[in-house]
Order: sequence, then C-alpha cells, then structure tokens
Amino acid sequence: MRRKPPETWLMGVLVAAAIVRLPFLASRSVWYDEASSWQTASFAWSEIWGSLQFNVHLPEYYYLLKLWMLAWGESVVALRLFSVLFGVLAIFGAYLFAVAVYPLTALATPPPDAATNEALPGGPDNRRTLDDRTAAAARGFGLWVAAATAASAYQVFAAVEARMYALSVAGAAFSGWLCLKCLEPGVGARRWAAYATVTTAFLYTHHFALLTVAAQTIVVVGAARRCRSIRRPALAAFGGMALAYLPAGMLLTHQFGRVQREYWIGPLQIDTIPRTLVDFILPLDHAFDHRLETSMILAGELALLIVVSLAWRSRAGERALLWNMLLPLAVTAAVSLRTPLWEMRYFRFCHLYWVVGAVAAAWRVAGRGMIARHGVSGIIVALGAAATGGFWYLRDIPHRPGMAGAMHELAARRGGDEPVLVAGILNYFPAKLYAANDRRVGRDAIRLLPPETIGQWDRHLLRAADLAVLPDAVRHANRGFWLIESSRDRWPQAARDAALANQNLHLVQQWNYDFDWGSPQWPVRLSHYVRRR
Repeated sequence: MRRKPPETWLMGVLVAAAIVRLPFLASRSVWYDEASSWQTASFAWSEIWGSLQFNVHLPEYYYLLKLWMLAWGESVVALRLFSVLFGVLAIFGAYLFAVAVYPLTALATPPPDAATNEALPGGPDNRRTLDDRTAAAARGFGLWVAAATAASAYQVFAAVEARMYALSVAGAAFSGWLCLKCLEPGVGARRWAAYATVTTAFLYTHHFALLTVAAQTIVVVGAARRCRSIRRPALAAFGGMALAYLPAGMLLTHQFGRVQREYWIGPLQIDTIPRTLVDFILPLDHAFDHRLETSMILAGELALLIVVSLAWRSRAGERALLWNMLLPLAVTAAVSLRTPLWEMRYFRFCHLYWVVGAVAAAWRVAGRGMIARHGVSGIIVALGAAATGGFWYLRDIPHRPGMAGAMHELAARRGGDEPVLVAGILNYFPAKLYAANDRRVGRDAIRLLPPETIGQWDRHLLRAADLAVLPDAVRHANRGFWLIESSRDRWPQAARDAALANQNLHLVQQWNYDFDWGSPQWPVRLSHYVRRR
C-alpha cells in the first residue's frame, strides 16, 4: 500500500482546523472588542489612522478588514470568517517553519552507526540517503506541528473572533519561516527582501510583534557571527524594516504614553505568568477557578520540562525556538513591573513557537524511534483536541446568548418607531452591529446615552451621531422605547426616573442575558418602556 504524500495529510489537517473553528460562528454573541473592530473598519480610510491615535492597536488589520467588508459584507459571520481564514493560514505557516527548523535541531543529528555508515562521511549515495531521511523526518515533524496547532484551544480562540490576533499569528509563522530560510547557504537578495516585506507586514499587525522580531534579530545576529556572507543582506533587510516601521513606532510612542497614564490592564501578580501558561492549554481558566491552583502547577511544570528538554545539548534550531518562546514573556514581565502590559491574549503569536517547542521536546524525550515520536505527538494532538472540546463546552454558548439574544428579542418585539438607547459603551457597539445587520431595527434606531458611559479609551470610536440625551430621545416616541444596560454600566435609577418624569413612560418588561464564558463582558439587561395613554 502506497503511503499518502505529506501534501494530502497537510490538506486534511487544514480542513480539520477550519472545521473546529466554525462552531457557533453566527450564534455566539459578539462582544465589545469584536464590535470595535467593525466600528473602526467602518470609518473612512482617512479616519482609521486618526482613530488609532487614541487606541492601542495598529492599522493593518482594520484596513484589511475594511477591504474584506467591502467584498463580503459586515455580518457577524463575514467578520469572523476573515479571522478563520488567517487562522488556517497560520497552521500552514507553522508547518513551513517546523520543516525549516527541524534540520537545525538535535533531532536531525543521526547517531553514528558503523553498520549503515550513514553518519560517516562516506560517498554521495550515503549523503543522499541521509538527506532524504532528514527531509522526510522534517515533513513528518511539520505535519505533527500543524496538527498540534490546529488542535490548540489557544489558537482556536485566536481564530474565532473578529480581532487581529489570527492575522498576527499567521505573520509570526511566515516571518519565522522566512527568517530561517534566509540563513541557508547561497541565499540571494530576493529571499531577504521577501523576509523584510512579510516581517514589516507582521510588525503592523500588533505591537507585541516587535518582541518576536527581536527574537529573530538575535537568531540572525548569532548566525551572522558564524557566517560573514549574510551580514550585508541582513543589515540591508533590517535597515529597511526599521525605516518602514517608523510611522508605527511614532504611533507606539504616543499610545504607550497614554497607557502609562491610564489603562485597564492590572499590575503583574505572582500568579499572572502561571495563569498564562494555563491559558496556553485551555484559555478559559475563569470557568474552573476552583481547580486553578493545581492547573497552574501542572502547566508550570510542563513548561519547565519543555524548556529544559530543548536547552539540553541544544543546537541552533532549539536556541531559535527558545528565544521566540521566552523573550516576549520575559520582556513583557520586565516592562509590566513599571507599566502593566501583560494580557494573556497578546501572546498568541509567541504561543505558536511554544507549540513547535512542545513537539520538538516530545521528540527529544521519545528518542530516535519514529514510532515513539509519532506516539508522543499523537498524545499532544489528542490532548489539544480534548482541550478544544472543553473550550467550546465550557463557554456554554447555547444558554448564554449575550447581546445576540437581547437584540433578537428586541427585534422580534419592537415597534417600528421605538428608539433603542444603550447605557454603557461595552454594550453599545455590539448592539449597534446587530442592529445594522437586522432590517427590523437598523443602525439609525440605536443611540448611546452620555456622558457617564464615555471613558478615555472609548472616544476614538464615537461620533456625534452615536449620542443621545434621554429626555430628547424619548419625547417623540409615540409607543415607547427600549433600554439596554448591564450590571456595571446600568443607568442610575434616580437619573432615569428624573429623565422620564412627565413623559408618561413606564417599565413593562425586562429580560436578562448572560454572555458566554469566552466573552469577558457583563450580563445584558433589556428593558421595554411603554407610554401610557
């Protein structure tokens, strides 16, 4: 029986990856961050950069999302499919990176064998056999890395939301692959130019991409010390990237100053790093807090085992992995001692190298037998698939419909002229997105109640047309109006009663909807006020 070629297996992995990223694509409620992506991409081309002056992100994702919306619309499914596409591309990039890094690791060094003479200088036939076996092993290693990435709950989470993280993970994978390809003998200027182009695009996806590129820089500098021929093209490539990054660097300086003055990320705690390691395996730690301490210990021990396994008698490949795995975490921890920046989802592209490192460490522990290597790799993929199953199960999406449930209820019951008012910026943009995609409501029917709900990190998303004053908004409502609020941003009862005085409007019904465990947002309260005649 002929073995299936690696391309067939890889295609199967990519199809399976897409399948596990599609559940609840439409029914899972949009939350604030996703809706803010839509709102920013809805601005005019010239407005997007100006809006980001008051945000903490970079423009590339929003410009690409705007193009995607022009082609495929702005439904919830369309917005999320954009991320799913890059999530699957990231798996292909992980495969390419793993195949490229394998020959540089101790995994590819065959033991001296006097019987076969494969590890001895020998003749060309021996060398060709050795190269073929190394290439075949590299493809097998790449397939297992691709499967582990496809099954990873942490990477699934990155690819199912309308945010920039899947794009960044894909950028990290392809940038890392091209970095290694540039270090091969006899590489020309075109490959360095391709690396510089892809890496510059990666840098414009997220500020934390800087940390991954810093790790790549260390790898390239180490290679340049041993090989003079790559010094000049490497210097040209990194010089070009530095020039291209200048606008993003200026934006980073402006945004970082605002982060230092006021931002929502809390200070680094003693359990922050262990919690992140748990997140790397199952990114819903808050859904099982009663078992979190044990989980942190196990995740920490597993991470230490991976690092020690890679560091022991390491070669250039293992060292490249370790730099990419550890440098972003170490730098962020150091900076966070002064200015808090540690947010678990910001490490999704760093995590990609942890997946590669986990498979490489497992192969080193398993020894040189391919059966043992495939066995431990299968265990890693199975555990990842189990975690992904737990990820979808613990979110409890069917019973926690969030804003999607609230807006479905509103659309089914609302009279044609009843305005919809939102108390709280976290609820406003998700509600506006659903209203814009439902003809029974429409984006023009919904407004935000200021000023209590507007903070420093919200102004860049708002325009004058988004705001309303409660008495003015309901004065001409013939039948009544709808109010959306949350447990945190609830409109104060006294202010509400005063605003509705003499309007003859009375509360007739309320509904409450919880967001699922994957959306860090407060429950939605939907209230219907009717004018008594």
